[in-house]
Amino acid sequence: MPETGRQTDVIHARKCQDFTLSGDLQHFKTAGDPAAEIDRCWDGSPAGALASVVYCLWSEKALYFGFSCPFTELSMDTGTPGEQPRWALWDLDIAEILISPMAQPVDHYYEFEVAPSGHWLDLEVVFCDGRPFYRWEQRFHEMVRSKIDLDRRIWTAELKIAVAGLSRPTAKPGDEWSLNLLRADGPAEARRYLALWPTLTPEPDFHVPSRFGRMRLVE
Repeated sequence: MPETGRQTDVIHARKCQDFTLSGDLQHFKTAGDPAAEIDRCWDGSPAGALASVVYCLWSEKALYFGFSCPFTELSMDTGTPGEQPRWALWDLDIAEILISPMAQPVDHYYEFEVAPSGHWLDLEVVFCDGRPFYRWEQRFHEMVRSKIDLDRRIWTAELKIAVAGLSRPTAKPGDEWSLNLLRADGPAEARRYLALWPTLTPEPDFHVPSRFGRMRLVE
């Protein structure tokens, strides 16, 4: 069985050949088991029907993430074309990756958000005096795709992130990355915040690098 955030602070990413994203998770399902289930909210309470599956794969040149996200009602931008950046995407339905090649303590990491509509937002985050500062002028991911299955009430998303863009020349077995895997769902009046490793803050807050776990690259 794959390791989960509830049992350990480490998940495994399986090695793969580089591939083109499709948005439907088929390559992820063929290549390996899910890395984890995001089944808790930021405060540690059960996520219930929103519990989401995440897949993690890697090659020497890239990291690959796949999300399977059940939903009741979608909250997304339908007024602008997808597969382009959108500011304030965090106010809508998203799957999110916070990741760094650093070990703890982590004061510099990258944020990747993707929506069911295909919109995305990349951020570079630097902590200074206990506060996060954000830079979003640069695109850090290589490719993103998403799809919505209205019949099954699930949306899926895939991201490809070049290793070199995150300050490592190549990836190899045994490498470990600090990260958290997250999801936000629903309109403001019924917002839910899911985290693989709950941040346990008084109010919802994903930016707690001391609560990051680790992703270990395996063959």
